[in-house]
Amino acid sequence: MIFKDKDLNKKELLKKLSEIVDQQTFLSFFRDSNVITFDNEIVYLILQTSNDVKYIKKNFYEKVQAAINHVFGINKVIEIISYNEFELISSKKNNKKNNDNDSNLNENLNFENYIEVDFNRDIIELGKKILLQNKTCYNPIFIYSPSGLGKTHFLNALGNKLVNKQKKVCYINPDQFIKRITQFLINSDQEKLAEIIEYYKNFDYLLFDDIQQFGSKTATLNILFNIINFSIENEKQIVIASDKSPDLLGGFEERFITRFQGGITQELSTPSLNDLMIIFKTKLKKLDIDPIDWEDEAIKFIVRNHSSSIRKLEGAINKIEWNKQKNIQNVKYTYNVVSQMFSTISKDNKKATPETILEVVAKYYKVQKNDIVGKSRKKELALARHISMWMIRNLTNLSYKEIGKMFKGRDHTTIMASIKKIDYLIKVNEIVKNTLKSIKEELNDFNF
Repeated sequence: MIFKDKDLNKKELLKKLSEIVDQQTFLSFFRDSNVITFDNEIVYLILQTSNDVKYIKKNFYEKVQAAINHVFGINKVIEIISYNEFELISSKKNNKKNNDNDSNLNENLNFENYIEVDFNRDIIELGKKILLQNKTCYNPIFIYSPSGLGKTHFLNALGNKLVNKQKKVCYINPDQFIKRITQFLINSDQEKLAEIIEYYKNFDYLLFDDIQQFGSKTATLNILFNIINFSIENEKQIVIASDKSPDLLGGFEERFITRFQGGITQELSTPSLNDLMIIFKTKLKKLDIDPIDWEDEAIKFIVRNHSSSIRKLEGAINKIEWNKQKNIQNVKYTYNVVSQMFSTISKDNKKATPETILEVVAKYYKVQKNDIVGKSRKKELALARHISMWMIRNLTNLSYKEIGKMFKGRDHTTIMASIKKIDYLIKVNEIVKNTLKSIKEELNDFNF
């Protein structure tokens, strides 16, 4: 047994902690904590969130250490971690599957908690195709998007599903792979390098995360190409995740790019405001928080101010959960309550309307609003028009069709194409990225 529950003395530890810290600190951080011993050597004090852990380590570490030593003895290793961190540790300790081959998968990332909405529907369909196929149809499958949109979750969810079907799967974290390879490259240990190559050839499915991190690492790339080439030629499925499309990857030889483009490439598009609201409400329900208790403006406040990634939105949800645990009474999540909860957000864009967005963009480019929504094809107007469409789509609830009506009756496909163009330019053009940042700052300072 890894967990020795009989050794636990949570009650005594909590009593000791209540004696050495103030009541508010105890109620906020320790009341709902847990204590676990690993192999009777390591004592884990488990707090609700990573932010709680940082705060306690910074302000109360020595007091906590003294309390744990008092209860468990002075020979213990002490770790203060969050529940999420502990779940990762325990899953690695307890879950060795795949015929004794370590798949490196995080079992907590699965399709049951991967929320399907419009922006990720295409890659979910690809995942279903992989799960049903008898032989590889597209190889490799290359998925790309900015960080924080769920690529890692998707790879792990797919891998866990394949493991359940008794497939041999390996999730490859680039940091771990590079570190392992570098050690043998430095020592010119060709035998060990050959063993690593053979090891990865044994898997039926290889899931590469953050492939861009391999760029310009020439010696490691040679080994990587050997593995990828073998897997493709032997119809072993490869799924690759990246923050860039194959043609924009830096530090990769043409042989890699052609290999990456030889299967199917799928972009994970930017989630819309509606996508994020669905995800947010779904996650609230999993925390036993009823979205009915939320004002629409409160939900929009959270989503708009955490819209850059799903990861950032999850951070906001963690904070909501933490505040829920501190408050025994049921809370009505009005805009005022939520804005106070997130008081560090200087100002949200809740009042940003299509008109105010057009006004700020027009001011930035020193043009007229009517010219932005008009038919002129002048280069400076075209870019201002595309940026206006992008910002209206991302900061308001307007549909593509409704935005098209604003821009002299343009159809929804034209609006979608303009928004996709800006999504692309954000990734490759620093000027456009900085322009959007400046306009957003102007919106925040706009005198509504």
